[in-house]
Amino acid sequence: MLDETAGVNEHRDSTQPLVSIGMPVYNRPDGLRRSLSCITSQTHQNIEIIISDNCSPSEKIREIAESFMLHDDRISYFRQETALPIAENFKFVLQRARGGYFMWAADDDEWADDFIEQCLHVLSMDDVVSVMSHFDTHYRFDGRREVGRMPELSLEQSQSENAHAFLKCITPSLFYGLHRRHAINFFLQDEFFDFYDCYFMLHLILSGRVAVIEPKLYTAGIDAPSYQVKPAKKNRITHLQYSPLLFKAARLVASASLKGWEKASLMIRLLYVVMTLFLFHEIKRVVQRA
Repeated sequence: MLDETAGVNEHRDSTQPLVSIGMPVYNRPDGLRRSLSCITSQTHQNIEIIISDNCSPSEKIREIAESFMLHDDRISYFRQETALPIAENFKFVLQRARGGYFMWAADDDEWADDFIEQCLHVLSMDDVVSVMSHFDTHYRFDGRREVGRMPELSLEQSQSENAHAFLKCITPSLFYGLHRRHAINFFLQDEFFDFYDCYFMLHLILSGRVAVIEPKLYTAGIDAPSYQVKPAKKNRITHLQYSPLLFKAARLVASASLKGWEKASLMIRLLYVVMTLFLFHEIKRVVQRA
């Protein structure tokens, strides 16, 4: 494993809170260059960028990382000598973070220059553990853009109300928001499963306050003609596994500091969500095969 941190940066302001940005990447050099250009241009300058190259077959990822590092000492590059499971690569960058705030950055996504600044402003409020902006999805294959659907989360609502809002509009992209690092350390001990990003956000909503800010500051990039959900593990019967989400999320709800009727209502909503996910993904797969 190689760690290289050479370079200079004249714009770092150490009086600002340190934000750690973890980039688990694999073999998308053009995407890495585009994403790094967005991240290094953030108006909030006190950041560290942790790149974990998951054993890419070519040297292009290393070359691009080193070219940025020549001019920016906020970047660290690690190359995994053997391929890690995807979740382990995400954990790797979180384990090496030093900042009080953390975000994952995919190498096919883009951010407005003030994404971190605006999210950090809201995170400075008491008990706020995670902030995400509105977003769109860019299908680069044909240039199409779609406005992202966001749950109606509000700092004025209770945890129960926000949990209901999330389950009514379950949005995995919230995973890529800016989080207080101490609030997401549970991820390091968790086992990855299908729809884990949804479970992750429900965990945050039931443990603190989560905000969605109005400007569209984030773009989820997709280089393929359509978005493909990849299973966490191979399954003989169904394409995806749904029971881990149901049981682990139900455990979250049961242990939350909520009233009995609030827990019961969330359990019913959760069961409905999992059934809907099952019908959508499995029927869609059967139709595509036909």
